[in-house]
Amino acid sequence: MKRIHCLNIFCLLFLMCFVSFTGHGQTDRKHQKEVEGLLLSADDAFGRGDYFDAAGLYEAIALFSPDNPYPVYQAAESYRKYFEYGMAEQSYKKALDLDKEGGFPLCTYWYANMLKMNGKYVEAEKMFELFLSTFIPAEETEDIYLEYALLDYNGCVLALEEMSKSYRDFRFENLGEDVNTDHLEFAPAIFGADCTIVITSSREGSSGDDQFHMFGESFTDNYRFSYEDGKWKEIPNSKQNFDALNTIRNDGSGVLHPDGTKYYYTICDERTGGQCAIYVSKFDQKHNHWLKPEKLNENINPEEVWNAQPALSTTGDTMFFVSKREGGYGYNDIYYSVNVGDEMWGEAKNLGDQINTPFEDMCPTFHPKTKSLFFASNGHEGFGGLDIFIAKDITSGVRNLGLPFNSNRDDFYFVLGEDKGYMASNREDTMAQGHDDIYWFNFYSLETILSNIPRDTTYESKEISGTVLTADTREPVGDIDIMLTSEGDILLTTTTDSLGRFRFKTIDAKRDYLIKLAEANPDLTQPIKYILDKLIITNSVQPVTRTLFENIYFDFDKSYIRPEAEMTLQLLLEYQKNNPDCQIEIMGNTDSRGSDEYNLDLSNRRSKAAYDYLVSRGFPRTALVTRGAGESSPIVQNFNEIGMQLNRRVEFYVRGSNKPNSPYMTYIAEKGMSSKKVGEKFSMTGDQVKEANKLKGNRVKKYQPVRVFRGDLMKMIAPESMLASEMDSYHVEDQPELDPNAPADVVIEIKNEKGAKSYGGVSINSFTMYEQKNSFNLAGNDSIYARPGEEIYIVKPLDILARIANEYNMSVLQLKLINGLSTNRIQIGQRLRVKKRGSSASN
Repeated sequence: MKRIHCLNIFCLLFLMCFVSFTGHGQTDRKHQKEVEGLLLSADDAFGRGDYFDAAGLYEAIALFSPDNPYPVYQAAESYRKYFEYGMAEQSYKKALDLDKEGGFPLCTYWYANMLKMNGKYVEAEKMFELFLSTFIPAEETEDIYLEYALLDYNGCVLALEEMSKSYRDFRFENLGEDVNTDHLEFAPAIFGADCTIVITSSREGSSGDDQFHMFGESFTDNYRFSYEDGKWKEIPNSKQNFDALNTIRNDGSGVLHPDGTKYYYTICDERTGGQCAIYVSKFDQKHNHWLKPEKLNENINPEEVWNAQPALSTTGDTMFFVSKREGGYGYNDIYYSVNVGDEMWGEAKNLGDQINTPFEDMCPTFHPKTKSLFFASNGHEGFGGLDIFIAKDITSGVRNLGLPFNSNRDDFYFVLGEDKGYMASNREDTMAQGHDDIYWFNFYSLETILSNIPRDTTYESKEISGTVLTADTREPVGDIDIMLTSEGDILLTTTTDSLGRFRFKTIDAKRDYLIKLAEANPDLTQPIKYILDKLIITNSVQPVTRTLFENIYFDFDKSYIRPEAEMTLQLLLEYQKNNPDCQIEIMGNTDSRGSDEYNLDLSNRRSKAAYDYLVSRGFPRTALVTRGAGESSPIVQNFNEIGMQLNRRVEFYVRGSNKPNSPYMTYIAEKGMSSKKVGEKFSMTGDQVKEANKLKGNRVKKYQPVRVFRGDLMKMIAPESMLASEMDSYHVEDQPELDPNAPADVVIEIKNEKGAKSYGGVSINSFTMYEQKNSFNLAGNDSIYARPGEEIYIVKPLDILARIANEYNMSVLQLKLINGLSTNRIQIGQRLRVKKRGSSASN
């Protein structure tokens, strides 16, 4: 929701109209009086904490007093206090420019602070340095701002350092519009299971029908949500009388007792100066509903003292909470109290100066599994305003939780369940920019993000290389998998060498990438183990190129290397020795049998088998990248055994090369073949076939992948096998003989349940109908003639367009275009224009 200062627009219009309809002398006096009246109203609103209204009033005054820095500075103060940091930055900058006499010495500090809150760390550093070198406190109470400035300066240094470091991928996401609105949503509390939560929200429809003037929002209520079937759904507050927890004032920030029978939460009453207190609502199990809340005793809630944000220990007998009582270290501190029974809470004790600071420390939560206390603070070095910190115990110091949990804005109300966690933030990607939203994330991470590589549209391709080190000792990390991802998909995986080095050659420069590594389920309390060092990005105007070298094939549901595949891998080893700068992409594939998940895993195992074979024989790790495609990238249909065998493969691409590299293609053997018969088909001797495929004897099994010379063909699959793979339910042993009596002017249609196909002059027993039809004779059609660079091809039995195009190094589309064909149907004896052998096909 875009909040509008309706009151102050009225004031502005009134002043404009007043100026227009009065004389100049009278105008000056009356104008001044009206502005002074508005100023009193603005100061009064500011003093009451009605910052939303105050900001608009000061802005209206500034329009009529353009040289006066006071209303501009006060507008900036108001914006800051209700978290409109973008507007606050602009107003502080304007006030600095107007303040010629130095009447607002803190303006430099707050401008630097807003630069930091808006993620402009380098600019903020300079302004903090300026403030630290020039600010002279006018009174003792202003000494604290020098501490603030030094803390914030160090926070900028920390943020810049941390943003260049690795961080773990916890699948951190905004809960979206099913939970978040353009109002305030914060203080998530896990309500039993991980995927049921209570949140605090100022959305429309709250129990209080008044406006909370500090933020220009409605009073807040508690709301429940459950994640079911991939979607968040609100649980009606009428269910189990959950409405009993909501009053006409601000309600929220609570915690469910471990046994599920009590909910402790905060109620803030503006009628008592905005004082907050902690209450408990008990669940009546007999009647299945929540009871009206009761205020906790004076050890938790002393009279006229602000107390809020309860959290509980594992057993629920210790409460952590936030209080502004006397004797603390700062603006508000975190305390704890022990329940001796029946809500008799003992004396509150301060957690000490390792946790609490002279500033704001708030939003505690205790996590039983890791025995850790999490809290938000702006008194420890942080990225922005409030950051989230972790303390393993209250005497050994705290650690900033880092990315992605902390940002340049306010991050708070952090809570953990078994496998999921939640928090609130007003970072820039909220549903309404600058408002608080609820986020969720995984407790365990599977990946560490080493670097974020943004797109660069001025180039076509890039190469990325770097070194992985241990975070603590800075030693190289060898033999660890590095993943290149984009938009959530793993594109390529490589492995570091003994010096921790890796690289990705010739990738698209116009995409955003993350460089990740896999880890064995570290949780978010564990520090980062690995960092990226010496990242080098080399951009190029040359397009991405990757050329298929050769394929190897696998038996059904297997990932071991077949004998003929070893010969391909040996050829790759030789290629690498002659081209040491090359990088080979290994892409695993499967046929369509099996589930998507299983086939993806199987394709990765096949890639890994080829990778292990090459590395074990000296192929450099950094010269290999792998990926598994599962069944998603078939080269032919999975109609029959031949097609499925062709799809059970690993492809090898040379990245950065556009030249063919292997002299072999693959033929899927028919029944009764031998090395000699295969050789006769492909202009090879039987011994050449045996050598190319590591055959021990002459026998070639049915459906066996056989490496054969491709001659002048540019394809990886023999045309015979491509043709056979396209025939539904084709069986090699049933391949029919050609019909010798089929005349040239006859079209042969072979039909089955899936439609008609024209192969001409053949009879295939798996099809349900076979017939001959008279047609016109194209063989003698003199209007079909060869043009320069072309020759005439006469269609023979068993020909299809794909086979002819393959033979003449053309695409099917090119073949259809130069012959004016609108379909793929051709006839025996038909004359077709084709490219002369040796000439290149046009694009």
